[in-house]
Amino acid sequence: MFDADNNTVAFIGGGTQQVIGTDFHGLRIANTGPGVDLSVGTTTVVGALVLENGVLYTSDIAMLEVLHNATSTPGSASSHVDGPMRKIGNDDFVFPTGANGAWRRIAVSGIN
Repeated sequence: MFDADNNTVAFIGGGTQQVIGTDFHGLRIANTGPGVDLSVGTTTVVGALVLENGVLYTSDIAMLEVLHNATSTPGSASSHVDGPMRKIGNDDFVFPTGANGAWRRIAVSGIN
């Protein structure tokens, strides 16, 4: 679903959803089912990554990239990024990561 007011694409639903590498200004995950799989290629978030419900699965061949000045919600045990992701830029950032049902955020700050 596209939210024109927030310039955000939302993945809402009860089944597994897939994304093939693309760019999003805003990306919202609100999946009540198994989650959202990045299938292949780099998926880039320019604005906001919003994790409400459902896990966003990434891999070495399907990377999530968050650009300079982009933001992310903190995530939760039920909604986080499971797999590799990278942040471009030197601003402080908390990676909303987890694995195997565990939520394990990683913070970086003071980057020059």
